[in-house]
Amino acid sequence: MPREAEDLEKAGIQIGGLGDAGEMLAEQAKGAYRRRLAELREELEEAKELGKIERAEQAEQEIDALTRELSRAVGLRRRNRRAAVNN
Repeated sequence: MPREAEDLEKAGIQIGGLGDAGEMLAEQAKGAYRRRLAELREELEEAKELGKIERAEQAEQEIDALTRELSRAVGLRRRNRRAAVNN
């Protein structure tokens, strides 16, 4: 055990695991992502109907990016993933 840790222990200070850093994305942020995804899906459909290929591609790219972010933050059965901290 490092000297500093020994001194803290002798002083009665316990050092334990820090746990985690909380949810990866707050509920408010996930809600905003989902609303934006709904908007983008509408934009994508409209762009396809109007033949605006470039806009459709942009919408698809943003949809993919937001979907990846939500997937990172939400696991199986829609359980929120926790951000780890180094102990």
